[in-house]
Amino acid sequence: MFIIWSTIFINNAKKMYQLLNEEYMDSIFQLLNVEYLRSLSGYFYENFMLIELNTIVYYESNFFGMLTWIIGSFCLSILYLQRGWHKNTIYENGVLVNGKIIDWNEIVNYKWNNGYKEGLFKNVRYYELMVTLPKSKFWDLDNKVKLKVSYDDKGVVDDILQRLAN
Repeated sequence: MFIIWSTIFINNAKKMYQLLNEEYMDSIFQLLNVEYLRSLSGYFYENFMLIELNTIVYYESNFFGMLTWIIGSFCLSILYLQRGWHKNTIYENGVLVNGKIIDWNEIVNYKWNNGYKEGLFKNVRYYELMVTLPKSKFWDLDNKVKLKVSYDDKGVVDDILQRLAN
């Protein structure tokens, strides 16, 4: 979304700059100066320059809305990147899933799958743990999470799950 809103804003600014280029603009950064844009629209209104007036009024009326969408979508992009960056992880006090720690006693069910071997250059063995979490209150998403557990840690994790999981 950030890229889409930024592209729309840049295209509008580019059209505006091309229309007003040498005669009314010294720098492209003047398109970010709202006071200057208002004085230009007053000048265009007084001189009956309707094409320029329409363009600048459209740009000026959408300016803050576009900046809000750009900033908001940028913040959401950072949030989604951060959430995607963190893998689902097993900790001492629970399981980290999508950036939220789920306590051990909130786990509804769990199931171990066969052991796997991974990698061409490193010999890593692990088990796959399928954990069933409670259904979300707001939307009905898949509540099953796959976790990789080191071959050596399976016993420790299984003991914790047997003691603390529902």
